[in-house]
Amino acid sequence: MRRFRALLPALFLAALLTPVTRADAAYSVICTGYSSCQSKGYSNSGYSAKQRSSYWAMYTGTNCTNYVAYRLVSTNGMANKRPRPGVGNARDWGTTMSSITDGRPALGAVAWWGRTSGRNHVAYVEKVVSSSEIWISESNWAGAFDWRKITKGGSGWPDGFIHFKDRSTPTKSSVIKSSVEPAVDTGPVEVGTTIAPYIGKWSPSGNTYAYQWRADGSPIARATTRSWRPTADQLGKKVSLTVTATRAGHASAKATSPAVEVKPGSFTSTASPVVTGKARIGSRLTATTGTWSPTGTYAYQWYAGTSPIPGATQATYTPTPYRTGATIRVRVTASANGFTTKNAYSASTTPITTGVLTTKAPPV
Repeated sequence: MRRFRALLPALFLAALLTPVTRADAAYSVICTGYSSCQSKGYSNSGYSAKQRSSYWAMYTGTNCTNYVAYRLVSTNGMANKRPRPGVGNARDWGTTMSSITDGRPALGAVAWWGRTSGRNHVAYVEKVVSSSEIWISESNWAGAFDWRKITKGGSGWPDGFIHFKDRSTPTKSSVIKSSVEPAVDTGPVEVGTTIAPYIGKWSPSGNTYAYQWRADGSPIARATTRSWRPTADQLGKKVSLTVTATRAGHASAKATSPAVEVKPGSFTSTASPVVTGKARIGSRLTATTGTWSPTGTYAYQWYAGTSPIPGATQATYTPTPYRTGATIRVRVTASANGFTTKNAYSASTTPITTGVLTTKAPPV
């Protein structure tokens, strides 16, 4: 008995978060994954950043109940509190809320599976094409976020729709508009430099915005934040930003900025190279690289006065008798893929003096 009681929490968790069975052909997956869906214009309404928070006291992370509760709170405007104690296990949502559950799909309603054995799932209705076709977004336990299109007639159609607080169907008067397009070039557009773009002017204001950066028109993987830093992969390409605005009760809208070519990045030297060692014949001199941003690879060239010393291209150099009286300095060249090379020079040493002979053993 004690062992059975100890297993109850684990069994309840498994029942709470078991995804809906997908053995039928009455649906098609539109997109899978937060970033992939976002790049195609199918939003998770910010859940990717909020999934570690609990809504309606649900388990956090990738599971159906927490995601749907989040959407009902953030998109539909419900309170972050369970409407009834029985709204926990996804299977029980429709029976607990039987008074507001029926077979009519609606924008912002909860698609519910729970009457058939093995089907234990809830999803958010994003679009109602007709009474026999809906689009949903969902977060699957131990799976991924996705959007699906479901058509009636197969076993994949929901067992019911729960109308907690449906959203109104967008009309011509509830459409978000962009009056001023986004712009990329509010600063330098070059490799390694963060771009802080202007996202445009939207009406009404106070919307939720999603971002997708593009290179030569194609979406850049994982470039879905407002601020973004081009890499060497984008050098020479023209980048643009697509902004998607969403708002409860409104049709979403997109606007794309004019494309701007990405230029090579620039090194910054915050500390010059330094030469250490004794300035005399036969005594080794050593150069530091100095301090650079970003970090690169470094090449060396030693100079006697203003003339480069042939073959002296390592981090160390030992003056020969020919250099007596000359001052020595080093040039460090920084390079990196996608960046313009840059030189930095050390200060010159004092004139090279003659070497010092030492006796290791006296004459005999």
